[in-house]
Amino acid sequence: MATVTIKTEKSRSKENMINRKESNHGVSLQDIILRQKSAILNTMRRPIHCPNTECNKLIAMTQLVTHYIFEHARIPRDFLELNEPHTLGVSLNSMEIGKAHCIALLLIQAEKIESQQPNDDCIAFSLMAAKLRCSTLSKNENEKELDKSKSNEYGDQPEYHADFVMFWMCGNVDENFKCLIEISDDSKFITYSRYGPINSFRDDNDPVQVFRKGNYLIVPASNVNIITRNGLYPIVLKVIVTFPS
Repeated sequence: MATVTIKTEKSRSKENMINRKESNHGVSLQDIILRQKSAILNTMRRPIHCPNTECNKLIAMTQLVTHYIFEHARIPRDFLELNEPHTLGVSLNSMEIGKAHCIALLLIQAEKIESQQPNDDCIAFSLMAAKLRCSTLSKNENEKELDKSKSNEYGDQPEYHADFVMFWMCGNVDENFKCLIEISDDSKFITYSRYGPINSFRDDNDPVQVFRKGNYLIVPASNVNIITRNGLYPIVLKVIVTFPS
């Protein structure tokens, strides 16, 4: 499981053009959040598979946060503000190749309260990551099973190293919500970013299926090694969940 350290980026970025108190239609961001939470409660009664594919249990959408608190306590949980940046330091060293890993559960409070404690009234987003090999994307299921058997028998050989790393976000929000995912080294000498839709919790989190859908940030493994100095340092990852007007 990936190890993640989270810190909140308090300073507002000047490059974030949508960081504002109200939308152009005069609707407060808090009203948008409350409406979205109401839509979740009214329309998403059908259970979902846990986004953490190592678990994959069927759970009620309205109990997702509680499930993470008790079943996945080691996965970090933190609050973020709509339209404002949030930073994480992510180590990918322990991630198994070919599997989707939940590296953080990010939460937006439906109502502003003094005590910020994760609960099921929050709107939840699962930040996901996966290591993949290019050959995996072109092989059929029989060839993939052969790869797995070879890996189990002989261990993770050099030819089975990842070719690239994907990052994506899952949530239970409508299509108006988007997210920015950006990774860089500490000095920001190397930076990759992607802005676009948030996948649904009901979408297949198999990395190959995510790749085919296209809603992800992809980084060559060679550049990940440069950024992390071959795993000695974490990747600095910035996330912004937005509601464009």
